Amino acid sequence: MKTSDESRKPRSGPALDRTQAADRALLFKRVAVRVKVIYTHMHPAPVSIKRLGKESVEVLWTDGHRSVYHNRYLRDHCPCATCRERPVRSLPILSGGDVYPLQMAVVGRYAISIEWSDHHTTGIYSYETLRQICPCESCQNGVGKPNAA
Repeated sequence: MKTSDESRKPRSGPALDRTQAADRALLFKRVAVRVKVIYTHMHPAPVSIKRLGKESVEVLWTDGHRSVYHNRYLRDHCPCATCRERPVRSLPILSGGDVYPLQMAVVGRYAISIEWSDHHTTGIYSYETLRQICPCESCQNGVGKPNAA
């Protein structure tokens, strides 16, 4: 005969362990999805990045925002050490004419690198930087920026 203390003990065994493990996995998945949604809203990432001819680069973001960077604007905002230390409007351009991306590549999960037609290749544009320098009117007014009030 079971005592009252024994009847209060939680059952154990493989069936209960599997159920508890499944419950924990489901809870973890729900928490992970919530964290991902919050993180994605606070730190949007590109869904797509593409050249729009030789004029500009378009970025579509996870929060639905669309950024279009004209090549000269993006090149003027190159984040590399050489360009950050140069006087404004004196790009280290090796050839004259319009500047445009020859090639773009993803760098890890946080940035893109652009090889420019002026042979400049050292700029790595983090997604955070790209979003901060978005030239659209709503971002310039602070409306399109993540966490904007």
